Amino acid sequence: MPIRIQGILLIVALGALGCGASEPEASATSGAESAPAAPAPAAEPEPEPEPEPEAEAEPEPPPTGPATVTVLATVKGESVAADVKLTGADGAETSSKAGQAITVESGVYDLQVTLTDPATLADLPSRKEQVTLAAGDQLEHKVDFPWSKVALNVRVNGKSNTKATVELIRSGQVVAKVKSSSEPIMLSPGRYQAKVRAGASVIEVPEVMLPGGATRTVPVDVSF
Repeated sequence: MPIRIQGILLIVALGALGCGASEPEASATSGAESAPAAPAPAAEPEPEPEPEPEAEAEPEPPPTGPATVTVLATVKGESVAADVKLTGADGAETSSKAGQAITVESGVYDLQVTLTDPATLADLPSRKEQVTLAAGDQLEHKVDFPWSKVALNVRVNGKSNTKATVELIRSGQVVAKVKSSSEPIMLSPGRYQAKVRAGASVIEVPEVMLPGGATRTVPVDVSF
C-alpha cells in the first residue's frame, strides 16, 4: 500500500513540471507598447495647366464705298474763294473749288487748299491737311487761314518815304508788293524777306515780321 502512494505522487510531480514548461516566456518588450508610425507627408497637388490664350479675332476691314466732302476755305471765319485738291493713297487726284461737293471712294486723302483771290490774302497761301473719309460720309470740312492786316511804313535814313515800294519774299518768291504808307492789306502772318525800292535804289531787308490776327503798321527801316 505505501508503494502505490509514492507512484501517484511521482506522477503528479512529473505532470506539474510538464505544465510549467509548456507556458511561453514573456518577451522582455511585451510590457512596452510600440510607438505609432509617423504619417507619410501629403503629396502636393500638381498645378493645373494654364489655359491657352484665345486667339484675337482680326478686325474686319472697314466697309468701302463712296463718300462726299465739301471743303470750305475761311479767313476770319468767312468763306473765301479757293482751289481744292484731294490726293488718294494711289496718287489719283480730284480737283474742285471750295464750297463744291466732291464724291470719292472712302479712304485717307491728302488735302490741299489754295486761296485764289489776292484781296483775301495777298500772298495767296496754301494749306495741307489729311482727311479720312468713311463710306457713306456727307462731310463739311473747314480749312481756316491765319491772317495779318498790315500797312508798311518805309523809312529811309530815318525819314518816311511814301513813294517807296516793298516786295515781300517767301521761299525765294515774291508773294506781295506793297506801297509804303498805303492802306493796310491782308497777308499771311510770319517772317518775310523784303526788297525796298526807293527811287533808283534797291535795298534788301533780311527780315520783316508780320504779326498774326491784328491790324498793325510795320516799319521797314533802310539806309543808303
